[in-house]
Amino acid sequence: MRDGAPRTIWQRLPVWPRVMGRLLIRSQAPTATRKHKTTPIPSDIVRAPRVAESPVSLECKLLQIVEISAQPMGGNIVIGEVVRFHVDDGIIDSSSYRIDAEKLQAVGRMSGFDYARTRDRFSLVRP
Repeated sequence: MRDGAPRTIWQRLPVWPRVMGRLLIRSQAPTATRKHKTTPIPSDIVRAPRVAESPVSLECKLLQIVEISAQPMGGNIVIGEVVRFHVDDGIIDSSSYRIDAEKLQAVGRMSGFDYARTRDRFSLVRP
């Protein structure tokens, strides 16, 4: 972290990633719960709240922050240890007990203001 850098989500960790559904794209920081009308709920292990509307939540503890660049928009890589999973029963396939990607309708964060949907999926069988 840079000295004198503005206070950001990185100072409010433990880490709290979520799998975002198509209706829950912009809830990536504690202030987003107020800004985007999501509901904060307590986590079981970490201090940071989870987002009630998220179908999957991971509670994580911070291990390391690696600064990629001190330049404006340079960014960091945040490395954490997952200590608890929360998965909505409604997205679990009852025959395989795996998350059903079609029911999840996950949205991935790209860069800047860009996101990607996971509608175009394919499988590769490992040797």
